[in-house]
Amino acid sequence: MMSFLRRAVPALAVAIAVLLPTGCGQATGRVKGTIKVGGVPLKRGLITFLSDSGKKDAFAAAIIDGVYETDPIPVGEAKVYILNSLEEEIDLSKGNDLVPMRKKRGPAGGQVPAEYGSPDTSGLTITINPGMNTYDKDL
Repeated sequence: MMSFLRRAVPALAVAIAVLLPTGCGQATGRVKGTIKVGGVPLKRGLITFLSDSGKKDAFAAAIIDGVYETDPIPVGEAKVYILNSLEEEIDLSKGNDLVPMRKKRGPAGGQVPAEYGSPDTSGLTITINPGMNTYDKDL
């Protein structure tokens, strides 16, 4: 019995050392970068990474003034798509003190072309590696 334990303990330690860095699950990476439209940073938007790994989940991050950073995403291939964020502007010169006039406007910093708004038509992909990844795009 003691002989078995002497052999099993080192084997168990090796197994734990191999599994521990990955958290006993799938390895992940993060993505950060800048999104521009015609050379101008996208004021507000949403970038989504549709993972081909694991459960094939979607992972999104807000784009603010052209910059974004994701939470952990499973490593591997992912499709990328980018959406505009419509903002609402309050025009205080119209309406009254209690009910200001509101008007809708498109996103500042460029309009993301419609083809980039779907994983099927964007043509954008990334291979996510463990650790930090950079993905910059000028649409």
